[in-house]
Amino acid sequence: MSNPKSGNKETLVLTLSLLVTVGALAGGAFLMRDSLGNLLGGESVSLDGGEAGGSSRGRSAGGGELGDRISSGDRNLVSDTTSTAKSEGIQAYANGDYSQAVSAFEASLQENRNDPEALIYLNNARIGNQTAHTIAVAAPLSTALDPGKEMLRGAAQAQDRINQAGGIAGVPLKILLVDDGDDPEITESLAESLGNQEDVLAVVGHFSSNVTIAAEPIYTQAQMPFISTTSTALELSGRSNYFFRTTPSDRFTAAALSRHMLNDLGETNVAVFYNADSTYSLSLKNEFTTATFSDGGAVVEEFNLVDSGFNASQAVNQAIDRGAEVIMLAANTGTLDQALAVLA
Repeated sequence: MSNPKSGNKETLVLTLSLLVTVGALAGGAFLMRDSLGNLLGGESVSLDGGEAGGSSRGRSAGGGELGDRISSGDRNLVSDTTSTAKSEGIQAYANGDYSQAVSAFEASLQENRNDPEALIYLNNARIGNQTAHTIAVAAPLSTALDPGKEMLRGAAQAQDRINQAGGIAGVPLKILLVDDGDDPEITESLAESLGNQEDVLAVVGHFSSNVTIAAEPIYTQAQMPFISTTSTALELSGRSNYFFRTTPSDRFTAAALSRHMLNDLGETNVAVFYNADSTYSLSLKNEFTTATFSDGGAVVEEFNLVDSGFNASQAVNQAIDRGAEVIMLAANTGTLDQALAVLA
């Protein structure tokens, strides 16, 4: 028997393309100087618009039951956007009083027009019990709130425009919000739950490559199309006919960074700072190293930002001693503090 998710695949891919968001942090950065010894003078920074994501292991993933991480309007998953009106809307939605929920969410958006969760819930409440295409958006809402909200903003804007234009072939779009905590183990359970829901046609997510890799075999088994706007690890390439992404893989990013260093800056020796616990960071580091050596440059030193003995000042001095003319930061969200210490 054919799978309804598979049958709607082409339409879904076109729909999902409207849900692309830019919510990217500074994933890889070049710190270019005439002299690395002058740490505060004359540098310029070029940021790569990659994933910047990473595993949240060791940090709280929010806890709670699995159902507490999934909502179409009956719970607040974005912790910093609460209000009386929004709480009333969530309660009304949970009670099935969609007209009251619409009024409350509209009032909430009057107070905070930049709340993507409230806009999604408003559009879901307007749909109520009508037939709808349902897509899940999975984001790290409990552990990486800023990039998570950026993912929701793109989805909220697209849903709002689609539904105001009459939906998809006359059918409105409903969005199911999912908080994956940027945790691979939690994500595996969530992916199984989403894969078993026949009304969920596709997933937008996940944020980091670690989490997307964990979810991939489960979605593939369920024949669930999913698209990531931020996962860039080369390991994801060619893994599944059901996986799509809107960002280039790290191979393309690394090649561009290497060419920029060698051709535009005219420098050849680089030190790389990365997170050995992040699939994304490792992927970018490895691809950049390969591209640099292939293009005629040299990676003179590598530094693991999460090494127990890592000291930013000592690492930079060591890089200088080894002849580094450029520093490449392949930091992720979990190592932004260490990366900023390198820049200081």
